[in-house]
Amino acid sequence: MKRRTKKLTTIVIALVILIFGINQYLDLGLRTLKYYSTKSSDLTNEQISGISLNQSMRSKDFIDRFGEGKDLNNALFDYYKLNNGITIATEKNDDKIIRIGTHSSEFETKNGLKVGSYKNTIIEQYGEDYFERFEQGSNIIGYIDKKSKATIEFWIVDNKVFFIRLDKSKMY
Repeated sequence: MKRRTKKLTTIVIALVILIFGINQYLDLGLRTLKYYSTKSSDLTNEQISGISLNQSMRSKDFIDRFGEGKDLNNALFDYYKLNNGITIATEKNDDKIIRIGTHSSEFETKNGLKVGSYKNTIIEQYGEDYFERFEQGSNIIGYIDKKSKATIEFWIVDNKVFFIRLDKSKMY
């Protein structure tokens, strides 16, 4: 009996280690798992009021339009609040934008959505292939482009968008 219990315990421990290893290898956290299970959407040309992912925040054109931004001090990424109220992020010591976010209704996505838009309008514009999650007291619906490794998320309260975030995969 002891031999059988020891063998069963060894199998259970091996399975737990295997599942943990696969989870770590594939990064299947709850948030990421939703991305794997959602069909891909084309976000190739997505932007928020003329700011797009991978755009240089140091180019003269960018600085003329949005300013240099105020550094918001973050340990993992360089975050900047631009003159227009949009927040962007880059990797440390890099100029390529990997996150764009706004709480302002002045700015819109390439499909014309902005803070204040209704959830059903998002689905009409971006389609039915979205994921849902909950964070910081907000319902969030999002779309993922698996080819370009980008997501756009709409944070919703009372059926209206109150925050929009466009990310490269390094951010999620």
